[in-house]
Amino acid sequence: MSKATEAWRDTPPITQRLSIWMPLLGLLILTLGLVGDMRGWWEGMSFLTNLLSSLTGLLFGVPFALLVLSRLTSAQADIAEQRGVRRLVERSLREFDAAVHAVFEGSDHCGYANLEEAVHAWRQTAQRAAERLMAAEELIRVKMSEQALDSTGDLPVDNELRAALDTADAAMRAARVYFYSAPPRTDMLEEIRELRARWEVLDQETRVRAAEVGLSWVSHGVRASITKGCSGSGPNVWPAIFATPSNEQRPLTPSTLQAHKYSTRVLGTAEFLWNLLTVSRRIREVIEA
Repeated sequence: MSKATEAWRDTPPITQRLSIWMPLLGLLILTLGLVGDMRGWWEGMSFLTNLLSSLTGLLFGVPFALLVLSRLTSAQADIAEQRGVRRLVERSLREFDAAVHAVFEGSDHCGYANLEEAVHAWRQTAQRAAERLMAAEELIRVKMSEQALDSTGDLPVDNELRAALDTADAAMRAARVYFYSAPPRTDMLEEIRELRARWEVLDQETRVRAAEVGLSWVSHGVRASITKGCSGSGPNVWPAIFATPSNEQRPLTPSTLQAHKYSTRVLGTAEFLWNLLTVSRRIREVIEA
């Protein structure tokens, strides 16, 4: 469907009828006027000829104004509105970025140039930890289908299972150690509350305004990751897997690994932090694309 056809279908029925009949009537009066000029009908009737000439121009001009000029005015208004929304988006992104940097201010970047590079490296560490954890979880499921639980209600740990648990434990401890050098302290409650508030404005208000004027946005998965990560309350505002330092964590056992679903939580934490630090850049990229 062409743009002209689509624009015509969007035109109100009364405007469509006027745009058809007024030019036809104008053609009729124009033809009558030309014939009258050739036959001398209008001699001595200057007022009538001026009146018919004005009416003819009106019959052609009104449909043009209704169909063309109104579209141009509407397009200019849409462009102006989109520019205003772009300024709103940029202002919301700057406020959100400021809140993110306030939360992470003073954190150790572990030798990396900036916080984004540091969290990218930690994300890779967390993904490796999750792979080790999922391997141990799968081994536990297999062995539980083959063996009975011991007197403590846990799965007996043989050499194979112990090796898998130790590997997963070491990988998760490495992820925790890095995590504690990058993310914020849990005593920064005011800064974290401000971060949540800025994210709510960006996700629930600015995003809706952007959608109204046809601007693209980041995916639902990215938004859901940040919303979930910012949804904690009290001092435990970040995912619970990192609620205590690594040296206070007890060695992994089959029951704790199953109960806490560490692989899911460590991946969720990694994606949350990465999305938190990169969402503004990605929003700018999709809007400008």
